Amino acid sequence: MAKTTELTASHLYSYYRPSKCRKRVYLLHKGVPAAKPSPYDEVIKRLGERHEKAYLNTLEGVEDLSTISFSERIPKTKDLVRGGARIIYQPGFAVDTTLGTTQATIIGQPDFIIRQGNSYIIRDCKIARRIRDKDHPEIFRQLELYGWLFQQTTGLPPAGLEVVSGTGEIVRIPYDGGVAALKMLHTIDKLQKLDEEPYEPVGWSKCQRCGYFERCWKTAEVSRDIALVHGVYKGLIPVLHALGIMTIEELADLEVEFLANLRQPRGERKQRVGKDALKIIRQAEALVKRTKLVIGPLRLPPSKNFVIFDVEGLPPQLDEIDKVYLWGLQVYGDNPSPYMCALADFGSDGDRKGWFKFLKNCSEIFASYGD
Repeated sequence: MAKTTELTASHLYSYYRPSKCRKRVYLLHKGVPAAKPSPYDEVIKRLGERHEKAYLNTLEGVEDLSTISFSERIPKTKDLVRGGARIIYQPGFAVDTTLGTTQATIIGQPDFIIRQGNSYIIRDCKIARRIRDKDHPEIFRQLELYGWLFQQTTGLPPAGLEVVSGTGEIVRIPYDGGVAALKMLHTIDKLQKLDEEPYEPVGWSKCQRCGYFERCWKTAEVSRDIALVHGVYKGLIPVLHALGIMTIEELADLEVEFLANLRQPRGERKQRVGKDALKIIRQAEALVKRTKLVIGPLRLPPSKNFVIFDVEGLPPQLDEIDKVYLWGLQVYGDNPSPYMCALADFGSDGDRKGWFKFLKNCSEIFASYGD
């Protein structure tokens, strides 16, 4: 008898976060050790837990299942739903189904189910501020899966799928009957069962927060993967691979005109590489020669002094908390200034104080140097 596969809502998160990656699904399933969570990841986790607990404290008449084991939650959730409980915190669902030819048990644990009419709203707390499918598909797929699990368990479609966002707004998510989530779980199941590790192009911003960053980056460097070349977008990589161009050296040997005329998918259309071809080949040449290539002189407007401005966030390229905590300024040139730092303070007014300190620093620079 074939072994039943267990798939969870967490599998959806692992596929999409910190960035969409087929290889991470495979490595996690094979038990390949990942790096320990970074201090930033730990902060995000604690903020998520705090956000969830803060929302829980606003509710009354809650049946809290968080203190019992998951196996105990499954029958308890059914009993509470049959009994018409008003709000259930940390309910548990498990449903046997078939994904393609795979017998699977799908399990899930939403944050809350809240009674509305003769059914329940599925509601999850997320610290993300932009609850949109294009920004956070993992949130949409997870909520869709919770809705499907609820419907399979109770026979009732959910009264709604909702997210309490990082701004405190309750955002409604459309329910498709679980179609997209189950399709994604089927894809994940097939990735887990591959005989060999799948290829996945690396990228600095894409991979930096992944626990397999060091492992995958070193592999790419050893193989001289074209994905290491700045400007080679993920859509261009399979096009080059189909032509047998796999390494940085092979890419650097291409004629600019040939590369410029290749068509790559960008969004829903295909377009020529065009003027980016010269930049890509120069980047590849620099990596081959392991040196900097001077393209031309740096052209700046003439000035005796200039200001360097830098910001730090948690982190600035993501939106989970979307906050800058440090604004740095320093004047260089004939009349340099000391480093001028504006730092967000602790407390509810901390961000405001940091921002106004930054504006004050800017005013001092304009007063001293003009605009």
